[in-house]
Amino acid sequence: MGAIKHMLQLALVLALVNMIGALSALAGSFNNLPGRWSGWGTVLFDGGETEKIKCIATYFLKDSGRELTQNLRCTTSASYKISAQSKLIVDGSKLNGTWYEKKNNNEGTVTGRMTRTGFKLSVVGLTFTAKMSVSTTGCNQTVKISPKGLGVRRIKINLGKC
Repeated sequence: MGAIKHMLQLALVLALVNMIGALSALAGSFNNLPGRWSGWGTVLFDGGETEKIKCIATYFLKDSGRELTQNLRCTTSASYKISAQSKLIVDGSKLNGTWYEKKNNNEGTVTGRMTRTGFKLSVVGLTFTAKMSVSTTGCNQTVKISPKGLGVRRIKINLGKC
């Protein structure tokens, strides 16, 4: 895989992680949500290569917790950076929202539902789709993503705030 194609795919993956991070944070207590969260993860590409990523997310709640805005910055082990924003609306157990990755001008939508321990979600971007699960225990979230169309086999991210 060429270096440019690899970096473009990684940028799309990190934009997806932006949305996932926001949704994983919602799985915990709404009172604990606002503020700074951080964590590490791994992206496994179809060719077997892996990239470590470090992410810092800042969350803001509006409308009595029904609207969430998240700003996210991530850096990979190859020093590639991404800056993204997501906005979500919570309606009962349903989630709907949009995300936008600023550096590469990528965007998309997310739909899903809350479960007893987290979320089941579908993400659609300009050039990919993904299924994901989010599980929360205390102030830690584990996010597992299976994307299609990115040259990525799976993504696993752990975020925390405590």
